[in-house]
Amino acid sequence: IDQYDNGEYLLDGELIGRMGDARMAEIRNEKMGIVMQDFALIEDFTALENVMMPLDFSAKKRRKKEKRNMALEALEAVSMKEYAGKPVCKLSGGQKQRVAIARGLVNHPEILFADEPTGALDKQNEKFLMEALKKISQNTLVLFVTHNEKLVEEYADDYLRLEDGKLLKSIDKPSSSLEKIPLKKKKRSSWFTKLIFHNYKK
Repeated sequence: IDQYDNGEYLLDGELIGRMGDARMAEIRNEKMGIVMQDFALIEDFTALENVMMPLDFSAKKRRKKEKRNMALEALEAVSMKEYAGKPVCKLSGGQKQRVAIARGLVNHPEILFADEPTGALDKQNEKFLMEALKKISQNTLVLFVTHNEKLVEEYADDYLRLEDGKLLKSIDKPSSSLEKIPLKKKKRSSWFTKLIFHNYKK
């Protein structure tokens, strides 16, 4: 996602450190989806318009009808299709986060990054969101960051612990090494390794 200080990082055989900004932006748009804790939506836009935005920035040229259909499909995946025409400012926090997930999924990314996406939600919406991410993880690699250990225990297939700036392997569940995370696939399947990065505080 970003530049790094040292070492080498390859994504699908490409050395990220040698890429220009335009190529990195293209990879972020096409291969990665991101869900933020604070939703990061445009309040005056409708849910549909927010979800369509990554498609507008994509290098792939699509007709407006195709982009609209893709956005509606993503909204339907998080049970928000009926709110497609509603301005985001009139949605609840849980609904906004579901729209944010749909926006992260609309380009069919290989990886979905979720950065504390339940932090601003009540328990009911938290459960709905986690169940949705669990279902999504059947076809997409989901990397989930959280301080909530209960979510880790209930939903993580695997996790790594970040403590005092060091990335540690889990002692409670078998943890895959970072080198083994599959990023490239020939078809959609359920064999992805799911990891939760757990920012642990004593």
